[in-house]
Amino acid sequence: MSDNEPAIAEQPIVENPAVETSESSTAALEAALQKERKSRLAAERKLKAIDPHLQHLDVDQLRSITESQQRLERMEAEWEQRIQQEVEAAKAEALQQVKVKDQKLAEVLAEKSELFRQQALANAFQAAGGRSGGADDGTTYFAALMGAVGPRFKVDDSGELIVINVNGDAMLTDTGDKLSATAYLEQLKSHPVYGHFFAPTSSGHGGGMRGMGNLTSGSLQSMSAMDKISFGLGS
Repeated sequence: MSDNEPAIAEQPIVENPAVETSESSTAALEAALQKERKSRLAAERKLKAIDPHLQHLDVDQLRSITESQQRLERMEAEWEQRIQQEVEAAKAEALQQVKVKDQKLAEVLAEKSELFRQQALANAFQAAGGRSGGADDGTTYFAALMGAVGPRFKVDDSGELIVINVNGDAMLTDTGDKLSATAYLEQLKSHPVYGHFFAPTSSGHGGGMRGMGNLTSGSLQSMSAMDKISFGLGS
């Protein structure tokens, strides 16, 4: 440069902020698009890996299939739950029917047991010399006596008619055996009241005559105070 030429001032280089911002936004958008593409490709590879037959489908189609499969699974789960509920309801109804049948069976068995008890008592009463017949109104000696002492008899688990005391325990003989219904009724012949339900005997103890009859010490020990009073033995 010669001395005669005018000096030219150097101008500083100023960057354009608008251009810089535009480039930054474009880069961010490009990065987001790249991320989305990677996500879509990853999803596509993952879905296609499930079934090779889906290779020709795009991501949207695969997503639709996946959503349909999910809906089908939910429907199947709801169906299984409904079936389970119906099964439980059917079980409950069946159990209720079994309970009703068991109750009816118990009632039938109780009725048959009572019929057996009454027949066994009638046989024991006859064997003990109980009087037949009765009053004009249909009341029999047997029915009248059983109305008083009937609760003293029950059928045990083995199907045997036994005599019990007021506590529900079996009355025993001297040998420890259960007192039979016939033996108990035989003892009532000596009772001042109950003796009239039996035909008179040649021993002189029938027809209401007070006496010990064939009472044993074992049966006396099994008697309650009320039993002893009914036999006129005191308390």
